[in-house]
Amino acid sequence: MKASITIPLGLLLLVISCTVAQERKTESGLARLDGVNIMSRELWGGHKVKPGDENQYQLQEDIAYLSIHHTQSRATHVKYSEEELLRFVQEYHQGGETGKGELIRFRDIAYHYLVGHTGKIYKGRDENRAPASFTHYLSDSELEGARYKNGKVMPVKVVSKESPGNSVGHLTVSFICGRNSKGVVQDAVLPADSMAEAARLVAELLVKHDLKPSDIRAHREFANTECPGDEIYRWLRGDSMDKAGEGVGLKLIKKEFFKLNK
Repeated sequence: MKASITIPLGLLLLVISCTVAQERKTESGLARLDGVNIMSRELWGGHKVKPGDENQYQLQEDIAYLSIHHTQSRATHVKYSEEELLRFVQEYHQGGETGKGELIRFRDIAYHYLVGHTGKIYKGRDENRAPASFTHYLSDSELEGARYKNGKVMPVKVVSKESPGNSVGHLTVSFICGRNSKGVVQDAVLPADSMAEAARLVAELLVKHDLKPSDIRAHREFANTECPGDEIYRWLRGDSMDKAGEGVGLKLIKKEFFKLNK
């Protein structure tokens, strides 16, 4: 007769919880088991990647910068769930119409990660694919000699907004924001707990891709745009609105980053 082994219930639950945590780590690809949880595309109802322009879906092997963005939907979390807002953004990117009546043909949602009003983190496009953009991402050489006003770049040589792209090497984190009927961005700064969760996400991604806090850029610092809006920019760079500044957000990111690197 074989001897039976009784495993205490508490130990069994501990083993199961560790297994789940390990699976979550593998699934999200982030560094810390008790770090941020990423809601998969399947959970928020993301559509499949569409066939189309490879220039808006280029492969990228090495990440040089982590850039901060915001969405600009007219809808807000007050009326719609975050999952619905995400689907609106993706559908717009994959086949919406610009104000000029031109059809947008991004193959997928433009951003890699998105942060909601609740603090939930959502997975966007594959990290191995460069972000899509309506703007041209200025290279380091194009940024030489540039001036800045409230963080917005004013390059020596103006690049046409009609030549978007050059985004290989950027990992993007976008805040889900809405706009009111007058086009003004709403919910640009999320509740404090949600912004703290965003800071943890950014820190985790910096560690994952062997980047430093100095590798963080706001969209307006390298492209002809107001993105990510003044409020989020102040959160990142402080009231000085200086690209070398350090706001509440950057301080939080650094704090989390140095914790992970102990």
